[in-house]
Amino acid sequence: MKPLSNLSQLFRKLPLHLAIVIMCILWLVPTLGLFITSLRTRQAVSTSGWWTVFAPSKPLGAVEYNTYCASCHGEDGKKIANANLADPAITNQFTRSINLLVDLQKPINNEPHLINPQLPTNAT
Repeated sequence: MKPLSNLSQLFRKLPLHLAIVIMCILWLVPTLGLFITSLRTRQAVSTSGWWTVFAPSKPLGAVEYNTYCASCHGEDGKKIANANLADPAITNQFTRSINLLVDLQKPINNEPHLINPQLPTNAT
């Protein structure tokens, strides 16, 4: 009858082991999230959750960049020397889309920044 006593003992300790595993997960997940967040850029932290680092996706704003900016600034953003969009010093000025929209609505050489396609009227 020894095998049944071992099985009985395992089932008696199962709730304790499950509680310990759940407590470890509840402690580990926020700790992992905090660690991952500390390694991300400020813009990435303000626009998406830490768990998105595990899911490969297009860079944030890639569709909008291709629609509104790529024709003038080039595919890599370096076509206009004094407006190099690959330079973090320039892009870090616009941590929110509303800040960028305000700047894009200012005319360049007395002409609208974008004619076709027109800029969206609202930003999220």
